[in-house]
Amino acid sequence: PSPAEIASGSVSFKLTTDDPPTVCDAVSDDVTVTINGVAIAEAGPATIEYCSGSPIVLNGFVGGSATSLTWTENGAGTVESPTIGSTFYLPSATELQNGATIRFTITSNDPPGPCNPVTDIIDITINQRAIIDAGPDITVCSGDVITLNGLINPALSSATSSVWSI
Repeated sequence: PSPAEIASGSVSFKLTTDDPPTVCDAVSDDVTVTINGVAIAEAGPATIEYCSGSPIVLNGFVGGSATSLTWTENGAGTVESPTIGSTFYLPSATELQNGATIRFTITSNDPPGPCNPVTDIIDITINQRAIIDAGPDITVCSGDVITLNGLINPALSSATSSVWSI
């Protein structure tokens, strides 16, 4: 179908016999084809990385002949509003502590007519936020050497080094 026919939602065809060599006239019959738009589901880019302290935002949508959606996931957390395109994922404590990659699927409703529901997938990786401790506040005399004892914990975070600044 042409873009105009798709926009109008239908196209009609007529089937006509040739002009027979007898006394009978040519005959014809019409058929109308209704064009249903395909469902569209969009979950966002294929992969996203989040830091464990940031909210995990899901921004999906449906279009075409689809009018509603459902988010599902393979994680241990919860999708706050699984039937709303823009919603939040609330990760489990284990996902926050250990990091995780969670696969989210957005599925359109089953639109009327012959078109099927559709899905789209996004993988979101939760990275552990860096853990750092600059140490306790200290008091020194003006001529003393200042010794700083900060640390990061690479076993519990993704950070492997740190830099002091004034």
